[in-house]
Amino acid sequence: MIGKVLRKLVQFGSFLRSEILKNYYKISYRGIHICNKSYLYPYGTIISSNESNIWCLDSVIGRGTSIIANEGGKIRIEKAFIGNHCMIAAKSQIEIHPNCQIAEMVVIRDQNHNFGAAGKTIVEQGFSTAPIIIEENVWLGAKVTVLAGSHIGKNTVVGANSVVRGKLEPNSVYAGIPAKKIKSF
Repeated sequence: MIGKVLRKLVQFGSFLRSEILKNYYKISYRGIHICNKSYLYPYGTIISSNESNIWCLDSVIGRGTSIIANEGGKIRIEKAFIGNHCMIAAKSQIEIHPNCQIAEMVVIRDQNHNFGAAGKTIVEQGFSTAPIIIEENVWLGAKVTVLAGSHIGKNTVVGANSVVRGKLEPNSVYAGIPAKKIKSF
């Protein structure tokens, strides 16, 4: 008798959790692949549009984080921790490899607005894109910005409020605007 009651409570708890996530996490389902070992905190947004794809494999996605892929963009997050209120946006490709720790309010965007053409608005000039790769065991401190075309090597630490542009060597510590190497280990 007690076993039946406990089973019913567990089933109800699972149902309730999925209903709560549906109500608090906005997910556009087409092109989104989230494995059941991933955990999504509430109040975030995951959107995949225009033949884009997002893979979230065995990862934790923090409260209020937005993950957006459009215009054929691809985002792959594998066995990583993404902190609260981050923005990950792809029109090309973003890869976040296993064991990465990404602190709160980090921005990762693989696109930039084009500008400078006389007589055209910023919107009319479109975007330029370049893939971003964040290799294994990378730690990005709070409020780091990773720009299009960046490649962060394995075991690298990037200090809070830094701006990453270009290639960062593995087994190193970087900080600043733009991020510069402080030391190797």
